[in-house]
Amino acid sequence: MNLVKLRLFVALLPPKPVQEYATQIKQHFADRYQSRAALKSLQTMESSGGV
Repeated sequence: MNLVKLRLFVALLPPKPVQEYATQIKQHFADRYQSRAALKSLQTMESSGGV
């Protein structure tokens, strides 16, 4: 029997003001601590058309 496994991903996005505030915090950490990972989720969302 051939079974197909279906995987879904559901993303819940906060309201725009909350997103913008979170981005400011991420930017602070990226600038202050030279963290390449701080903005990774933002870059991923932008490349997928999420932001």
